Amino acid sequence: MADSKGNPFGKAVRESKNVWRPKHSSQRFSADHPFGSAFATTEDSCQHQPGCGACAFIGKSAEDHLSAKYKEQLDALKALGVIEHARVLKPTSSPRTTKYRTQVKLAVAPAKEKSAPEIANEAFDSVESIPDRFAVGLYEVGTHNITQVERCALHKPILNRAAILLKQELELSALTPYCELNRTGDVRYIVIRSAHLTDDLMITVVTASPDGADELKKIFAKLRQSGLKITGAYHNINPTTGNEIFGRKTTLLAGQGLLRERLCEIDYLVSPTGFFQLNPWQAEVIYRRLEQIMGHAASKSEFALDL
Repeated sequence: MADSKGNPFGKAVRESKNVWRPKHSSQRFSADHPFGSAFATTEDSCQHQPGCGACAFIGKSAEDHLSAKYKEQLDALKALGVIEHARVLKPTSSPRTTKYRTQVKLAVAPAKEKSAPEIANEAFDSVESIPDRFAVGLYEVGTHNITQVERCALHKPILNRAAILLKQELELSALTPYCELNRTGDVRYIVIRSAHLTDDLMITVVTASPDGADELKKIFAKLRQSGLKITGAYHNINPTTGNEIFGRKTTLLAGQGLLRERLCEIDYLVSPTGFFQLNPWQAEVIYRRLEQIMGHAASKSEFALDL
């Protein structure tokens, strides 16, 4: 089903009794908080600090982070005067404090000068000899300088592996990284999703123009040959100059399409530009807790929406 503008991912559509398609979201890439306030990953140091800056409590325990974040949000609600007569429950920690993020959104920029035809015609014997034209990662806090996060402990390992392999294939392709200063180049963003119970992947490459679809098809074919289980490989076109990640046009280039997820015995079909919980393990904990508090619906006409 499509919306009035012909966007196949424009509305939430209940496809069958237990299958949903999430709503479309334009989504912006923030230089201030790329991950928002990410959960503490480990008591050890992170090799991507201080450039990344996503984990405000890196080096502290998950319990310390949970306590601080709980107090911060509670104080904010108290200041708004919305919980004066409410019973506030204690927070429940996530089942995972590492390897829980099932989606990564990466910005792309030029790393150094080298022409695409030169790259495409060269032969490389090892990973070390692959050229470095693409900077792929997150914006450093408050800047548009990109720091690589290919070993991020928050991501499911398959996301890190897919990002590394995709960057290698981009380096060897005729595609070029997008430069936001002079508004030239091809690849602007990369978005990789994984189902949390399997290693099934959905990969979306965002480019500034429709050009490059054939090159992307070759890249996706090589990624699948490498062993990645890609259920859907998409090309999104975003010609705008702002920070929105996705444009309005998304085309399936390889695979069957939508990514299948499962929470609380309900199957979901996730679109490349739609929203889905980044930490499905904790999302299920929240939904189960709400179920305990509210009880079961008396009829099928009673339901709750997560907005």
